[in-house]
Amino acid sequence: SSPPPSPSPPPSPPSSPPSPSPSSPASSAPSTASPKPLYRAPTCIALVSTGAYCPIHSAHLLVFDAVSRHIRLDRLGSVVAGFLSPSHEQYVDSKLGANSIPIKHRTEMVRLACASSDWLDCAAWEGAQGSFRDYPYVCQEYRARLRAKFKQIKADMAAAVTEQSGASDEYKQEAVSLLERAKLSVIYVCGADHALRCGHYGRVSTYYFDHVIAIGRGDKDTHRLQAMQHDPRFSLVETQVGNISSTQIRTKMSKGEPISDLVPECVAKYVVDHNISVTGHR
Repeated sequence: SSPPPSPSPPPSPPSSPPSPSPSSPASSAPSTASPKPLYRAPTCIALVSTGAYCPIHSAHLLVFDAVSRHIRLDRLGSVVAGFLSPSHEQYVDSKLGANSIPIKHRTEMVRLACASSDWLDCAAWEGAQGSFRDYPYVCQEYRARLRAKFKQIKADMAAAVTEQSGASDEYKQEAVSLLERAKLSVIYVCGADHALRCGHYGRVSTYYFDHVIAIGRGDKDTHRLQAMQHDPRFSLVETQVGNISSTQIRTKMSKGEPISDLVPECVAKYVVDHNISVTGHR
């Protein structure tokens, strides 16, 4: 069966207890004989974005940099990872027809584009499924994976702290407590049009992700979002990352024109080396 023509709002999640609030800072100072521990439990953030990436271009990567900068300036936490998830072939084929690039090529181009980054990576799970999986389930899948990994990392670090020589028991207890209170948040990154269509500005379901950041580019969708009442777990980040679109790139590809000024060099080379072509029209 054909997938929906556009991403849909998240399904209503089952009832679940509210997320616990971060623990309060410790009330007493540590002994001056030990290094001073941090009192505020850190929030580590992973960004997830879905899209056709047909093909991925430079603005896709710049958006992640803009969001990371926003999070740092607003002191929302520390961005530790970003994942770009190429959408399933069923969805992209229904949307682009003859302009669709096969998933194996889109996935590899995203991998190549992220290869030089120490925090961005391709999320290949969505495209590898037997059928279309909408973005809430993609975020849910990666949040489950990341939380399991995060839990193990915290346990390993706590074990290393307790075995540390030269630090007082008080310091070790405080450091272990800090690690236990540290949390991981998954933020879904999307365009302003997507946020409007799916209603994220008014209600963010934490069953699938912890926060939503919409990218505004000064267009009518951005202005509409600015005028609306927002869920506390929704943010609008306005940025100008260059007037680049995958449609523009596919048009140039259909005419045999170079695209190296619009995509990372490795992606332009991949398109040539694998003789990837599109029609340029629907």
